[in-house]
Amino acid sequence: MNPRRAFVFPIALAISLILDQLTKRVAVALLLGAPPLSLLDDFVIFALVPNRGGFMSLGGGLPDPWRTWIFSVLVPLALLAVCVWLVRDAGSTRRMLLGIGLVAGGGIGNWIDRLLQGAVVDFVSVGFGFLRTGYF
Repeated sequence: MNPRRAFVFPIALAISLILDQLTKRVAVALLLGAPPLSLLDDFVIFALVPNRGGFMSLGGGLPDPWRTWIFSVLVPLALLAVCVWLVRDAGSTRRMLLGIGLVAGGGIGNWIDRLLQGAVVDFVSVGFGFLRTGYF
């Protein structure tokens, strides 16, 4: 790998991980026990929603051993494999390394949440009327 590109991944990963954990701590401090906070006529809603599953709570209803195995072992290993592959691939561009670094930082932040709290801290939903994203 080109040494001039190598720095992009760890910097993006560190920034993303720090911002992930920081925003979650701020959300817990401001929203714990509080009613949902609505902005821009409900376009953005902030509320604490623990997520025991994956994307949009997918798999949250699985039995504990399955959920633990999938989200605390398999998903981090898959993320690690993709990171190693992209970082070692000579064809990876700075943009690719930046992107995977940002995604990996968020993934590691979610993994930390699962290990320490048993669930990911989700707190933002966006949308118009009944068309909403769910919480992330």
